Amino acid sequence: MKNKKTEKRVAESFRHAQPDVYRSVAEQCPTRERVARKSHVGLGWKLSTCTLALLLVVAIVFGGVAMWGGKGNDTVAVAASVTLDVNPSIDIQLSNAKGRDGSADYRVASIKGNNADGVGIIGSMDLKGVQLEVAVNALIGSMLRKGYIRADANSVLVSVDSDSQAVYDQIVSTVCNEITIKMRESQIDASVVSQWIKETDANETLAAQYRISVGKAQLINKILANKGEENYTAEQLSKLTINDLNIILSGLTVTDTTGEDITQSGSASTQSYGRERALEIAFGRVQSGLTEENVLGLKAKLDFDDGIMVWEVEFCYGTNEYEFEIGAISGEIISFECETAQYTPDTTQTAKTEEEIKTLAKTLAGVPADDTTVEVFSERCRFWGQNIVYSLWFSYNDTYFEYEIDVYGAVLYSFEQKFDTAADAYMDRSEIKDFLIEQGELSALTPVSGYRVTSAAQTDEQGNTIIVYTVTYSIGDITYTYTIDALNRKILSRDVSEKTAEQYPPFHDWFDDEWNDWKDDDWDWDYDDGYFGGHKQPSQSSGTLLTEDQIKTYLLNQLIGQFGNILLEETSDWEIELEEEFGGKVYEVEFQWNGLEFECDVDATTGMLIRGTWDYADGFEPSRPAWNHAR
Repeated sequence: MKNKKTEKRVAESFRHAQPDVYRSVAEQCPTRERVARKSHVGLGWKLSTCTLALLLVVAIVFGGVAMWGGKGNDTVAVAASVTLDVNPSIDIQLSNAKGRDGSADYRVASIKGNNADGVGIIGSMDLKGVQLEVAVNALIGSMLRKGYIRADANSVLVSVDSDSQAVYDQIVSTVCNEITIKMRESQIDASVVSQWIKETDANETLAAQYRISVGKAQLINKILANKGEENYTAEQLSKLTINDLNIILSGLTVTDTTGEDITQSGSASTQSYGRERALEIAFGRVQSGLTEENVLGLKAKLDFDDGIMVWEVEFCYGTNEYEFEIGAISGEIISFECETAQYTPDTTQTAKTEEEIKTLAKTLAGVPADDTTVEVFSERCRFWGQNIVYSLWFSYNDTYFEYEIDVYGAVLYSFEQKFDTAADAYMDRSEIKDFLIEQGELSALTPVSGYRVTSAAQTDEQGNTIIVYTVTYSIGDITYTYTIDALNRKILSRDVSEKTAEQYPPFHDWFDDEWNDWKDDDWDWDYDDGYFGGHKQPSQSSGTLLTEDQIKTYLLNQLIGQFGNILLEETSDWEIELEEEFGGKVYEVEFQWNGLEFECDVDATTGMLIRGTWDYADGFEPSRPAWNHAR
């Protein structure tokens, strides 16, 4: 942070931290009449009393600045700030509290979402005053549950603004460790990019221009400074996710590190861009049935070119060297290059004329024989010392072609390049939610859960292969599913489904004899608590585990009969852990609602409530509910 900003924040902290203690101190001092009646009290007592009062004022004023003021104090001195970027962007201001042993104990002084997704991630969580690692755990957990962090999007950018190298190192270590551990719980290998924020005009201008965090702006400027011959632009990079930027950063040689610490841990996922699919397309262009085992020197690198993500594939096969650029989403070959590594003229063949060579070149490019509109340019050139080669170039079907063909018809070099890659400029995953908002399908202010996006190839009515996104999310009890043409940005279908009794089985009769016998044996009965549930054993099925969002939905629907309609947005403090109990997989679930704390065991594969308890939350003592919660 700049010194002026730090001084200003400290001054504000002192100004607001000073309580109005005059009235309380004055009330504790004797009035004039009482002093008159106690005239025997000496001057020394008066002086000591006033001195004590003065010391009390000083202690309160300066102690208020040094101590953590709790949730009611909005002016705690800020030691550093941390920004978490995935697509949601969240800024955390940290206090400079100390632990009992004198070590740093960084806690949340304030927190805000830098964009709509960031606001949605924070939701109703009150993280002010909690330890940094607890806040990071909660935020990353929320991003995992809402689908922003997945196996195919595993990157997080951590940007720290601090005046101290030691503070920076400690915060980065704490945050990165917590992110790695939390993602590992979901079987995801994290890739974390961490950097020390520098408040430069370039970073702040870029952040303001494209409405992104200063941390993301700094990462983009770092990529631009080390891009080499790549044609990245700030505008293009600003639209990419952190995972995409991490992929690009991994392919660069970052040499300018003076004054700007930046580190990467783990590998950015490329699952959503289909490496195997790209290789299959490249191999198929060379020869049918070609596989990775048949080629030499294979290299496949995911990169960003002309506004799109592309696979750069290189390999050798036979006597040729091949290079491809393949659209990572569409699978379209954007550029293709082939050069022979060995050449011996086949003089047994009859030499061709220049016009025959031109005709051969057009045939190789797929130009119909009767198409006379394509003009082929050519000139005689030398190749490997042989003056029997023609260099040819022309355009056809929005593609530039270049060939070198000897007079005997041997193709020594070929190159293709799409003029316009707009056909590959598919809607990015990060744009989908904004697209639905623009189409009036979703409100920017409406919180959604279970947000998921998948992509697949599909045949349209004309028989053409198109790329389609399938988008699913829930709002309350209703689930929305869309299929979207990723190229033409068009909604192909929409489905709205509401939960039904068949989907969510009714609540079990928890007063039956089996339940009463079981609970009396296995629970310490306490009439301050309520018990519900009735299935003693979880399912022995090895089926697919339900997600945390599904568990929440199933559980709340099963509680309707006992507690009424519990809306998800009215709940808080969810904790869900997978355990092995009674021979099956069980989710142990805790949450709070309406002053009550719930602890439930839920079958991990069916969503059926096995058993549960409720109790009043700490500090909440309402009157007894009307319904009979304990028999």
